[in-house]
Amino acid sequence: MTAQHTGSTSALEVVLSTEERARLDALTQPRFGFPQNLQLMFPSIHHGGATVNGVSAPTSPFVIAAGETPY
Repeated sequence: MTAQHTGSTSALEVVLSTEERARLDALTQPRFGFPQNLQLMFPSIHHGGATVNGVSAPTSPFVIAAGETPY
């Protein structure tokens, strides 16, 4: 075995406490910038209140309602 393989398999023996795992989870939580931070809005923008492939979403707040003027 190589030293890297030995080191990697030795890591399998490490046991973390619940607090340690929670701390690591908090520290390694990904932070996405534009446009990923907008993904929660994508279904309402793309589907416009329709159900597509079983995924429903409210109408986008950016849609102009019938009878409204844009300006």
